[in-house]
Amino acid sequence: MEGFKVEINDILRFTGIGVFIIFIVGYENMRLLAKAKDFGAVSIILLSFIIGNIFYYIYRSLIYSTIILRLKDKFLKDQKYYSRSYFKSKLGCSSTNDANNFFYYLRTKCALKALTRESSSVHLMYMTSIILVFYFVYKLYLTQYVLATLFLALAWIIMLAAFLTDRLIEKYDYDQIREIPLENLHLYWKEYRTNQDDESNN
Repeated sequence: MEGFKVEINDILRFTGIGVFIIFIVGYENMRLLAKAKDFGAVSIILLSFIIGNIFYYIYRSLIYSTIILRLKDKFLKDQKYYSRSYFKSKLGCSSTNDANNFFYYLRTKCALKALTRESSSVHLMYMTSIILVFYFVYKLYLTQYVLATLFLALAWIIMLAAFLTDRLIEKYDYDQIREIPLENLHLYWKEYRTNQDDESNN
């Protein structure tokens, strides 16, 4: 597992999605939005960061790992540039989460370059579309069908943009992985599995 560290891209991502959540809530309750002004800009930014941080880790564990990764497996598994499929065919890795975690292990082990800003924007777009889907359901419940349709359309557009950007990042990552000799890849995989077993036993 990767150690916890916060970089500037994380701060922007957490704060960005936090601001969006506050705006959505405030839009439904203008008095609450008016009161928020009394807290000052620093407090609002800090609150946005905290809310965004909480939402990100909920999204990462409950939505990205369980739904989005599996959708990527389904739609990208036949693409030659999809590294998770490459791991499964060359290393016998059967779990999507294992393949994903092994990629991050390789990134550290081999000092692979990461498209950090692009990856941050992908997660921001995924999270934004998810919030818009919830908002769509809420507007549907209020029988505000025009607004509901608008938010659903925005959610799909943003989700599609996220997926297409994600696919480009996958190709970039795969091109780097293909440069690693297969015998070295097998050694790294064995090392990764040993570390996983050690963590399970501790």
